[in-house]
Order: sequence, then C-alpha cells, then structure tokens
Amino acid sequence: DLLKIWFFALGNVVAFIPVGILIPANLPASKKLFWKSAMLFVAGIVFLELLQMASLLGSFEDDIVVNTLGFCIGYGSWKIAKTQDKRPVQAVLFCVLSIIFMLLAAIGA
Repeated sequence: DLLKIWFFALGNVVAFIPVGILIPANLPASKKLFWKSAMLFVAGIVFLELLQMASLLGSFEDDIVVNTLGFCIGYGSWKIAKTQDKRPVQAVLFCVLSIIFMLLAAIGA
C-alpha cells in the first residue's frame, strides 16, 4: 500500500531530524562542519543497517537515503537557528514543522 510506504518513510525522516541538530551542535566549529557531521551520521547509519541485515531485522533498501534526508533537514534547521540571535529554538521548531507539513502535503497530492 502506497500510503503505508509514505508513512513509514516520513517516520524515518522525522526520527532522524534531531540527530541532524545534535551532531553538529556537539562538534567543534569548522568550515567543513556539514561534511564532518554528515560522514559521521552516514557511517553510523550504515553500521546500523548492516546490523539489521545481519540479524534479518528491518529492511535495507532506501533507509540510508531517507534517514540522511532527516539528518539534512535537522542540520539545515540548526544552521538557520544559529543565525537567529533571540529565538533559536523557535527557529528550529518552525523549520522542522514546515518541512514535515510539506512532506505531508506531498503525500496527499
């Protein structure tokens, strides 16, 4: 069922948004922060996916791409929030919710 697949993919995206905020927030600032954060994230996801495959739990097809999309949304929200001096938490929340609503709208289309 297509709706079930979209719902599962949306759940994977949303689940990894906080990781996209937490990883760069805990790494030292540098010009290549996005790439360092992304490589760390992808290495962790590949490890988890290989564990799933070895234990015959879950699926491996497109999880890495979908999870990385969630990471990128979180990272982008964190980056935007860093430019907001007064209300960074509200900026992150606004960005994340906006993207989730856009994804939901795409599902309904």
